[in-house]
Amino acid sequence: MSNEESYENVIIDLQWVARTILSLERRIAAIHERDMRHAIIVDFISGLDEFELVTILDEIHQRAKNGFGSSREVLQEFSLEPCAISSLPYKRVQKSYAIAMAKQLPDVAGMFLGAPLPQSSITIDEAFTGNDYLDIPLGIRRQAARTKDRFLIDRLLHDRDHRVIKLLLENPRVVERDVVSIAARRPTRPEILEMISKHRKWASRYMVRKALCGNPYTPHQIAFRLLSTLMLQDLRYYINSGVFTADLSVEARRILHSKLGESSVKKQEIPHEEYNENKKSEVSEAAEELLSFFDGLSAEAQEVYPNQDIHVEDAELADLIGQAELELANSVLKPVED
Repeated sequence: MSNEESYENVIIDLQWVARTILSLERRIAAIHERDMRHAIIVDFISGLDEFELVTILDEIHQRAKNGFGSSREVLQEFSLEPCAISSLPYKRVQKSYAIAMAKQLPDVAGMFLGAPLPQSSITIDEAFTGNDYLDIPLGIRRQAARTKDRFLIDRLLHDRDHRVIKLLLENPRVVERDVVSIAARRPTRPEILEMISKHRKWASRYMVRKALCGNPYTPHQIAFRLLSTLMLQDLRYYINSGVFTADLSVEARRILHSKLGESSVKKQEIPHEEYNENKKSEVSEAAEELLSFFDGLSAEAQEVYPNQDIHVEDAELADLIGQAELELANSVLKPVED
């Protein structure tokens, strides 16, 4: 029996899978601290065998595609916490990848594998670790990273030393657009981008992840795992703009096709219904009848002007007044009891 056949013959209780996923989604939704979420995911996957892990990840992917926000949030945590899967023994990761490939689940297989970006010689500008906008020693720049002065913060955003950026990311005066600016800057140091991708606060911001994916200096494995968290329009933009490397572009196209699903299938042309003369005559007759009805109303209608006297039969008016007076005379008033 081949490995693929043995993988296909493994049966897992789908009701148990559904209960397990719901439990994980509730635990993730109840906790907002990234460190705690990471601990939950590590504990979760460590208690599963390879078949269960692949099946559950595939079901989470399917739920996310079907619009379940809780499942998308869980997938995002897996993307932002790659060390959770890498904490597994290599043999387990290798077997999980093989099972996902045998079951033709590329979305799940991609969570266990990422090819490294080929190394190339860096330029002097890329190797620079100083700050062109604030030419002071490193120790002073690190101290200034805690400042409340917006003038200094704007200049420290251009720093190339990851130790300065690390302190800057914890500064309460730094906002999302500042971190997006750091993540999108090029050339830059890869360790800075890696640090942003692992930050417990900023990595969960969509615009930050988008900037990381679009930066060619982002380490390949980081961009690879963040691709699945991008929206369709941003995937299309990056693919068409040529920002991605060849292998990232292939993966982005696969994810785009997977997310589109049936909506990417060309809509079939609806054939025009043959013209029915009988229906035409019926509609025409109904329209003529309706028009003649309105013509009759307009012929009978009379214009009424505000100052025109409207004559009412005196006898009818007198009967109405007399009846009202009689009913009022026969009426009995009762006191209201408390």
